[in-house]
Amino acid sequence: PPPHAMQSTPPTCRTCSGNKVAPLIYHTVTGYLRSLFCNPDLRRELIPGTELTRDSNGSDVYGSARMQDLDRMVTFREEDVVFLLCWDGVVVGDIRKKGIPSAWPVVLFNLSLPPSLRYKKGQEHCVLIAGGKASPKALDSYLVPLVLEFSLLSTTGVDVFDAKTNRIKRVRAFIYSMCADLPGTAKGLCLMGPNGLSGCPVCMRRAQILRSAGGGINRIYPWQREAAPVRSHRLILKTVLSDEPLNPKETGISYLSKQQLTT
Repeated sequence: PPPHAMQSTPPTCRTCSGNKVAPLIYHTVTGYLRSLFCNPDLRRELIPGTELTRDSNGSDVYGSARMQDLDRMVTFREEDVVFLLCWDGVVVGDIRKKGIPSAWPVVLFNLSLPPSLRYKKGQEHCVLIAGGKASPKALDSYLVPLVLEFSLLSTTGVDVFDAKTNRIKRVRAFIYSMCADLPGTAKGLCLMGPNGLSGCPVCMRRAQILRSAGGGINRIYPWQREAAPVRSHRLILKTVLSDEPLNPKETGISYLSKQQLTT
């Protein structure tokens, strides 16, 4: 295993309601950071945190003005490392068989590496793998160790050996952005996704139902001139915590959200 694969494998993980879910494998980000700064070649390639907002030629999609938003909140230091968080589901075995095991990997990409290097095979860090016979119903339950670790890394930081200066340095780490396909985005935001009448994770536009000749149901979103209301964290909280019964099909918000916010 790679030197940063310091893994913790609890037998089960529990949701906020106390229900058991599938086991997970967690590879600490702290181990990855220590391995990264100990590697002279990678350490040489790291972009200093103070220069992450200076992509003047626009060659880095995550550089320049977009990174400045995070810099205003935390004020980057030279040794700070910034990550992109991605997740998706992977079927292990024959997809045609029922009950086959699946895996839900959560991967970090190091945005402090140059664009030509950060997405190469071997540079990603698979921080978490959730297993089971289906996708996790409460993704945030699996992300608890990741949230706790980044709560520490983004504030206090962690001591690492710096191969560039041959000294111990304090390093901080941040998650700048998250990336997933449409089903993965719905899973992360506790939305119904394509199964709801408001399946878009960005806006509240309602779908139109068309039935096929064979009796199947198709949901389509025809183009409309008027802009649809945009989803926001405040609007989702207001909908979930209201006294009105939550209709997942209509609102696009899953029952899971209300359970998580009220327990």
